[in-house]
Amino acid sequence: MVRTFLAALGVPAHRVPADLAGQVNLYRTLLYGRRMLVLLDNARDAGQAQPLLPGAVGCLIVVTSRDHLLPLVARQGAYPVPLTPLTAEEAYELLRQRLGTGRLAADPAATGDLITGCAGLPQALAMVAAHAATHPELPLRQLADRIDGPRGPGRADRRGAARPLVSAGRPDSAGCLPAG
Repeated sequence: MVRTFLAALGVPAHRVPADLAGQVNLYRTLLYGRRMLVLLDNARDAGQAQPLLPGAVGCLIVVTSRDHLLPLVARQGAYPVPLTPLTAEEAYELLRQRLGTGRLAADPAATGDLITGCAGLPQALAMVAAHAATHPELPLRQLADRIDGPRGPGRADRRGAARPLVSAGRPDSAGCLPAG
């Protein structure tokens, strides 16, 4: 991951050190004296974020994660900002904006089941909406039934973020919605 940041900072590939410690030192050297905002979205854990902490005055880092990142809070003085799931009304509004009122009104029970199944998690709701939008012929009931599946209603959880829904392109996820 440090290599990606070095490339974004304009370091040619042949100048990137082979070892992680060298990469981190170069990264921090390049940030020294600069005002920089570093955004690490969906960090797996504190260990993944640690090498990318700038350590320079004038730099700000924002790390999003499903993990509580306790080592960053304890050792680095990070300020946790816990976010709560969307309310049912907010989740409905997200789906309405992406799918339209008519599609949701066609099956209010399925819409409610989608909202419940996604547990108010924006990423899960966005994936459901994307699937529904790209498959307009698919009744929302079928989509809601896929979420409920064999493990019962509401497979989403705070940590797994509806793994079967958001796994597209994510190797750490359990599966994904079947094509349909």
